[in-house]
Amino acid sequence: MAKANVPAPRVTSAAETERLGEWTCTDEINYSDSDWTMSIFLGGLIAFGSAWIYVPLGIGGWLVRSSHPVIGWTMFAIAITMAVFAALFMYVSVQAGLEVRRRGKLLLHEFADGLVIERDRGRAMAARYVDITAELFQFENSSDNHPTPWTEWVVLLAFPDGSSATVQGTSESQVLQRRLAQRCGAPLTRNVLTVGEIAELRDKNQWE
Repeated sequence: MAKANVPAPRVTSAAETERLGEWTCTDEINYSDSDWTMSIFLGGLIAFGSAWIYVPLGIGGWLVRSSHPVIGWTMFAIAITMAVFAALFMYVSVQAGLEVRRRGKLLLHEFADGLVIERDRGRAMAARYVDITAELFQFENSSDNHPTPWTEWVVLLAFPDGSSATVQGTSESQVLQRRLAQRCGAPLTRNVLTVGEIAELRDKNQWE
């Protein structure tokens, strides 16, 4: 979990309204959510740059279309198709990257008697621990770069207004997940899920 700065005035104001007590810490949570989006964003820019390599192919096909119609039109069609595909991919990826920037970071501010969850470019909401329903989950994750599985933790927080959010972290940061579950009155026994089940859980409980 990446540490963030002290709470903004609107956060402290919301905390005072709900009488959450003294501020203890602030964390940027789920910051890995934007990793895939930013990767697509960068991929789109690369696709845009690589699209230019098809320009000579298209020009070459156009120039030889009369003397070698099959080869010429094939080259031209391939160039046009790849250029259109690259343009569409670039558009989608850039839009995804801009959406991440628009939404901003997701911050969790902990206070003595409750918390404030905040999109730094969106809304903020305060709730007391006793009014939040929490559930703790655990799953084994892996990647191509790190084939050895590692343990990750997720706590699901359901707020009084009907919204919900998940807080994810690695085994090194499980203290946060366990602390939140405990403060909200949830048992520390965790439910073990698969990666697919965790992905579905997080998709269904994204806090905007």
